[in-house]
Amino acid sequence: MKIFAFPHAGGDSYCYRDLQPHLSNHTLETQNLPGRGKLFGEPLLHRIHEMAENGLDIVKSDMVKPYAFYGHSMGAMIAYLTTLKIRDAGLRLPEMLFLSGRKAPSLNTGIGERHNLPTAEFRKELESLGGCPKEVLDNAELMELFEPILRADFESIETYTYEKVQPLNIKIVLFHGSGDHFSKDDAMGWQSETDLPMDFYEYNGSHFFIHQEWESIAKIIDSELA
Repeated sequence: MKIFAFPHAGGDSYCYRDLQPHLSNHTLETQNLPGRGKLFGEPLLHRIHEMAENGLDIVKSDMVKPYAFYGHSMGAMIAYLTTLKIRDAGLRLPEMLFLSGRKAPSLNTGIGERHNLPTAEFRKELESLGGCPKEVLDNAELMELFEPILRADFESIETYTYEKVQPLNIKIVLFHGSGDHFSKDDAMGWQSETDLPMDFYEYNGSHFFIHQEWESIAKIIDSELA
């Protein structure tokens, strides 16, 4: 089965490359957002709904066979909102949503100012999340390229305001790091977005625990889709 994946903040089509080798029977295809990777130079998207529209445009021509979604952090929100747009369009829904590193969307208030922080404070915030290598943070030329992308991605999450909709009739499989910046209870709130029982897996680690757990995550994905 094809698994369409959506990047975390600052990520591109290679951000989950270490997951694919551990998947037994499934193909991972990570979407590129405008302004990064092979699409570097295209205008950045600053709203999460625009990213979901972009996701729909990419996957709607490839829905003949069963498929699934995966997303981490910002990517989890894109996966969820893309699924809602697919449902609204009356198209074939994904078989399952695999999500990680994101609190329930109902907890998003639409208020957040990290994307407007001064450069030094913004980089400290990135360092605290652990997803941006120190050699990148310390390289002025690289940060000149990546900082606008990261700010746009942070803005897309921080300006999103939750709107209650009918729960999905799709199973959600959720992965959570015990040391993330939000609680297990905040993560478990995803259950309200589906009518089906949610499977929850907790790992030791912070926001980017996934990089140490790809093999385990892949085994769960293989098992869930069997």
